[in-house]
Amino acid sequence: MTSLLNLFVFIFLLVNIPAQAKLMSEYTEKTGKLTLLESRKKEFEEARNSKLKAIKHSKDENEQKKLYEEALKDQDELNKVVREYNAIRRELKYKFPKKNDQTMRRYLPMREVSLEEVATQTGIDGILDRVKKKIDKKYKKFTLTEKEKLENPKKKKYEKIENEKIVLEK
Repeated sequence: MTSLLNLFVFIFLLVNIPAQAKLMSEYTEKTGKLTLLESRKKEFEEARNSKLKAIKHSKDENEQKKLYEEALKDQDELNKVVREYNAIRRELKYKFPKKNDQTMRRYLPMREVSLEEVATQTGIDGILDRVKKKIDKKYKKFTLTEKEKLENPKKKKYEKIENEKIVLEK
């Protein structure tokens, strides 16, 4: 009886060990693919950013168009890589729940961005543009429009004061 039980356990382990080994090899294959996709993402980002810098420094309009089209192609490839990365990451999350904690820490989710978002984020030009927009938004009520500049601005100033009620408080 014990020999029959031992034989059954041996056969059970013999059948299940290759299945476990196959799952582990699939896990290592997928994590290797994630690492490869991370490196490809970095390469595409560097290529795209270098083309965006070249566009800013270029004076020729035809060259700018050509560089912009190449940057768009790089951005499309980058977005494909990000989508594939996130799909594999989700698959690992649900297929290997025991390893999920390690996978989630190591392989963080990536977000797709448009070329315009990247162009505004990079370099000092992007920083200056964002600061200028903030200043314009904040002080818009204090600036005069072109129409108001043509009119007598002092007269406008006095008219506003006459129309407003002044409330004195103690």
